Amino acid sequence: MYKTKNLKRKLLATAIASSVVAGFHAPVMAQSGAVEEVVVTGIRSSVIQSMDTKRNAVGVVDAISSEDIGKMPDSNLAESLQRITGLSINRSDGEGSRVTARGIGAELNMVTLNGRVMPAVANGDTGDSATRAYDFANLASESVFGVDVYKTGRADVATGGLGATINIKTLRPLEAGSRATVAAKAIQDSTARSAVSDKITPEVSGLFSWVNDDDTFGVALSGSFQRRDSSNANNFVNNWNNLNAWDSEALTRFHRDANGNPDAVINNAPADGQLYALPSDLRYEVQDNRRERSNAQAVVQFKPIERLTATLDYTFSELDRQSERAQQSTWFNTGAISELTFDNGAVRTPVLYRETYDGTKDVSFAAGRLNSLTQNNSFGVNLAFEVNDQLNLGLDYHTSSANNYSQVLEMGLNANIVTGQFTDWSRKMPLMSVTVNDCLERDRPPRDVYTNGNCNGIVDGGDVSGAMSNSPRSHTRTEIEQLQLVGDFQFNGKGFFENAGLKFGIEQREDVNFARASGDSRSGVGNWDGVDPALFPDHYFESRDFGKDFPDFGATTNDPLWFVGVDANLDKMVETAEAINASGKHPSDFYDFVNGKIQWNGIYTTNRIVEEKSKSAFLQFNSNFDIAGLDSNIVVGLRYEETDVTTSSAVNEPGLIWWYGGNDMTAIPKTGDKTNLSESGSYDYLLPNIDFDISPLENLKVRLSFSETIGRPGYADLRPNVAINSPYERTANGGSPGLKPMESKNFDISTEWYYNEDSYVSVGYFRKDINGFIGSKVFEENVYGLRDVRLGQIAQQGIASGIAPSDEQGLNDYVLAAYQADPALRQYIADNGIWVRATENDPLITWDVSRPINDEKSVIDGFELAAQHWFGESGFGVQANYTMVDSDVAFDNLATGGQFAMTGLSDTANVVGFYDKDAWQIRVAYNWRDSFLLSRTAGGGNEPQYVEDYSQIDVSIGYEINENLTLTAEGINVTGENYRTHGRSKAQLLSLEDLGARYQLGLRYTF
Repeated sequence: MYKTKNLKRKLLATAIASSVVAGFHAPVMAQSGAVEEVVVTGIRSSVIQSMDTKRNAVGVVDAISSEDIGKMPDSNLAESLQRITGLSINRSDGEGSRVTARGIGAELNMVTLNGRVMPAVANGDTGDSATRAYDFANLASESVFGVDVYKTGRADVATGGLGATINIKTLRPLEAGSRATVAAKAIQDSTARSAVSDKITPEVSGLFSWVNDDDTFGVALSGSFQRRDSSNANNFVNNWNNLNAWDSEALTRFHRDANGNPDAVINNAPADGQLYALPSDLRYEVQDNRRERSNAQAVVQFKPIERLTATLDYTFSELDRQSERAQQSTWFNTGAISELTFDNGAVRTPVLYRETYDGTKDVSFAAGRLNSLTQNNSFGVNLAFEVNDQLNLGLDYHTSSANNYSQVLEMGLNANIVTGQFTDWSRKMPLMSVTVNDCLERDRPPRDVYTNGNCNGIVDGGDVSGAMSNSPRSHTRTEIEQLQLVGDFQFNGKGFFENAGLKFGIEQREDVNFARASGDSRSGVGNWDGVDPALFPDHYFESRDFGKDFPDFGATTNDPLWFVGVDANLDKMVETAEAINASGKHPSDFYDFVNGKIQWNGIYTTNRIVEEKSKSAFLQFNSNFDIAGLDSNIVVGLRYEETDVTTSSAVNEPGLIWWYGGNDMTAIPKTGDKTNLSESGSYDYLLPNIDFDISPLENLKVRLSFSETIGRPGYADLRPNVAINSPYERTANGGSPGLKPMESKNFDISTEWYYNEDSYVSVGYFRKDINGFIGSKVFEENVYGLRDVRLGQIAQQGIASGIAPSDEQGLNDYVLAAYQADPALRQYIADNGIWVRATENDPLITWDVSRPINDEKSVIDGFELAAQHWFGESGFGVQANYTMVDSDVAFDNLATGGQFAMTGLSDTANVVGFYDKDAWQIRVAYNWRDSFLLSRTAGGGNEPQYVEDYSQIDVSIGYEINENLTLTAEGINVTGENYRTHGRSKAQLLSLEDLGARYQLGLRYTF
């Protein structure tokens, strides 16, 4: 980072504070002679350092600095980043994870570690979860020395950060000197259920830095371990995709009486043509999590001569997560709706919903377990050589990897005893209720064990049996190898070139992403009709009140107790199902397990490699000069980047399409080895940047910046293979290896007033003109050479004989009879003698293949306001910022088709109050994020998902017992705010997560 020349009245305390944090202890002398040393440490030190970074940088840069060695302001790095103007975060399990910058999502922001691009994987996802978004939950903050956030593009910064580049800085022993710190904390998460979790869990960390007396050799070691037990109580809806226009025939789609006449009661019915929505389901879920995070770093520095510094470093992180979940759900059947009461929204949504069944249906339960392991490794070598007083050269190499292994084991259960179900959606947390009859068949012998229970009038183990099992898993790995050669030449000229330099460099980088996912790996355990409940012993289950797991919404004391399989007996349920399957009882109700066990079938439906090889070169000129006596700075740079993309997939290529008639069609994979598909693409860019600032007054700075940045497409969008959605509708989806990055032209103007040595206010405007956002387009093309028996010669003969083209079952019967009569065609009939497939003479199928393309544009702009003020020597200080962001493209909640809109855009605000004096350091931080669009395709359809506005208060207190020992206490989300998402209106709940506070009490000793 280029820095401006020192201001004439530089704050002495700031200089000393910076020296203390960096590990230097020499006294500071002013130009006019000796002065009293004023040492500033702790919170005040860190915010002054951050202010200095912002003030002295050329371009729009913000920073976070460690309060002391091994002590960042927040225990989670993402929680610290959200306090930077323009940055906001997504949360997982109530903890910060990914960062959005000025409305640009985490996938399009670059995260570097000491200037090196870091690989990323998704934590705990068994789907096709390859990602470019770095998850800060993997990295402990204790080994982080500081963070710089570049909001404007720079030629000397690696490409890929469309929104911003976030550079994490770790300790270097030759900078820090000989120091050490150890710390231990006790963590208490208020959400953790005492029955299955430890109420108190540990965190330990340590950092050691040693340098020899000659300052020529240094070693730094750091490590941390944290275990956190927590629980998630969530109720959610898969989707609200039954979006229709109300018409006079609407009632005929609902419940009918015994005579077949519509009899549903509709209150506040939509008007003709008005849109209305119906939910697919409602679920209550409780998940208990145990997360263990381990971090370690080793750095060795050697300075054999004054002009050469060699640095060798290794960074490791591991996140091991285990989760046990219990779930109950009701699935809705449109044809059984007997009562609806709608709200008055633009898209009418039920607030009361009732279904009535002529017989019984199932209420569903599930028990599951997730195991996820994420590991990150980074090894690097850096050589910094001062050729002479004007020229510095640097050579940097690193190889880094990120791995995630995730697997799930789950059992789906059901009780086929429900005669009606009711949901009250008017509550913030909807109430689920069912009416049961577990002895319906007693009056109509013989008893059907599949649709009957034990006839005791309550939901219990005598009513519940198996339905299905699932064992999906995934393995994602991203590798990055990067080599950089950088030079910095300082001119010895006059005037404009007196304080000028030229930075130049070349880079070679290779990114490889491996993605394997099994997809659905289900085995039936009775399927949704169930089996005899008596086969599953009663003591595997217990009744429970789910309302107790949602304390913010009140226990459902007057509502029915809810029932779910006991979490600890998931293994017993699996063993029981396997024993039943092996015994041969009810063989038609069980699918074949893998080697007789409920386990993964060994098939990866996603098996993909994406390789990106990039070469780049840059030149960047900087100068510090005066304009009419006003201090000014300019940086002008140009970066050239070219990238070759190769992507390959191993697929079970469909070899034929079977047709049974009507819409019954299925694609059958070819036998034998998988087919390897491979495609390539390439692109190159010239990316300019210019940053200029001028100080009209000594403490006033005005900045102007322009840059171009790119953000690469997601790995899944680059796949070469095509997946069939519906053989009958002839739809499929595929990737586009030739996709180009999204490109943004960025404009910034800001003014900063440093009105006191430790205080400032700033206001800025930014604009991003983004081209090439990834949308989708449908292409008509053939897939895998598949042919269509429906349009073949024999089918045409059937039409000529008088069969209507719309009579697909009649045509199928005609084709089947012709195939059976011709010995040469019998090979194209399935063994059951019902299904038929095309011959080589039938026409190729033309599919509607949806592929991603670069076809969307958007303008994002906004204002950033920030202030920092310390109230003299009182010890009190405050930081505050507000970001307003907007886009010219928004989601239309009244449009029913697919549409493009910017996700992640929201206003944000932070207010942080400090007290730092004598032995006390206290911080109270308030963070707010306005509602925003999270997804345009919730539930797999064209439905939006909005995250509602969220605020959180965090508190930290430190008391210095002596100069070495500090007692700390922290509270995260102390008011227990909750997380809620919805669809086209707030009435369309998609998820409601009941969160709680987390507290930490610790001791920290510094040597």
